[in-house]
Amino acid sequence: MKHTSRLFMALFAFFVVVAFGALYMLSDTGSVFNKDNRTPGASPAVMSKTIVGDESATSLSIKDDFSDEETVEASELLSDADAAADEGTVPEAAESDAGASVEDTLAEAENTREKRYFTFTTGTRYTILRLRSAPSLDADILAKLNKRTPGYVILPGNEWCKVVMSTGTVGYCATEYLNMVEVSEEEFPAEFIQMVEPPQEDLDY
Repeated sequence: MKHTSRLFMALFAFFVVVAFGALYMLSDTGSVFNKDNRTPGASPAVMSKTIVGDESATSLSIKDDFSDEETVEASELLSDADAAADEGTVPEAAESDAGASVEDTLAEAENTREKRYFTFTTGTRYTILRLRSAPSLDADILAKLNKRTPGYVILPGNEWCKVVMSTGTVGYCATEYLNMVEVSEEEFPAEFIQMVEPPQEDLDY
């Protein structure tokens, strides 16, 4: 009986000690979760160095980003050009070239007209014929030509002719008031032969 009571007392004391130890561990002082640098036995925390990337890697990534942007821009330009070609649109430079080629073609067509050589005398009966500075009734008057005044046509036209007088004066006269005679190149005065231009229109005569 004495032996059993001693064993009971020993177990009771053991459980009491275990209970007090558990309470101490769960208290603010003894909890491992509440330790700081002031708690006995605590050691200061050391932050480990984390390396995100070195400078060379960063510079390479930036360079790659720029090269990607340039590639995108170039691809966009190519796609725009392809779209324009698909839609049948023509760039402005091509349009200007086309317009210039049309003008050149027209100019060449005009140049295919051969030079023609004419002499003339003024055909007015009662009035003088005005030699003007341009093919217009509003142009300045360079000279007044009397009846049957001779001259040479250097640019024939249906409404106006560019003429040169024997004195070397160059001007324009209304074609309807000129009595014109076509001559050969050999019959035309040599001093004015280089001034002759091919007609800019199909002549009615």
